[in-house]
Amino acid sequence: MEEKNFDETSVTEPLTDDKVEADEVSFGKFKNADELLKAYNELEKEFTKKSQRLKELERVDIPSEQVPDFKQQVDKFFSENENAKIYAKDMAMFLEENPQMLSDKNCLNVALNSVLMSKIINPEELAKDEDFLNNYVLSNENVRKRIVDEFLDGLSLPPETLKTNGQACMAPPNKPKTIEEAGRMLRQLNK
Repeated sequence: MEEKNFDETSVTEPLTDDKVEADEVSFGKFKNADELLKAYNELEKEFTKKSQRLKELERVDIPSEQVPDFKQQVDKFFSENENAKIYAKDMAMFLEENPQMLSDKNCLNVALNSVLMSKIINPEELAKDEDFLNNYVLSNENVRKRIVDEFLDGLSLPPETLKTNGQACMAPPNKPKTIEEAGRMLRQLNK
């Protein structure tokens, strides 16, 4: 292997102005040493959080003697709940995200309920989904027949035609008999 020659400058050794000017220190994508230090501290915080989370997950680990029992429990659950098989992948993801649930004997029921709750869609949203409407509503012959029947029932019937060869029945014109009646009729027409 090839040995690389590095400056033996200590990381904790403070840089003096002489060394900074001589070496022309580059901070990469950071503007100055303060930004680099701030980014390092943030990175260290995130690393600590992830390490703590990993330790927590390791504590909940299932003992190896329980694995066959869990497999039998899963097989039994899916044989009793055949419709749940389509949600198996989502249930597994839920249990991976919540490993503390594995110690609960009802963890599969809880996982299924959680998955189903996340998949609930409001009827209003479902009615706006074109794929759902086309695949499950409009393609259903019974639904289509019912819609057409209700539409046709709602239409008003056409007026019945006169049975007098198309001649309309007219009332005789109302002619006033006195001048007072003629005045009243004129006032009513002008209203």
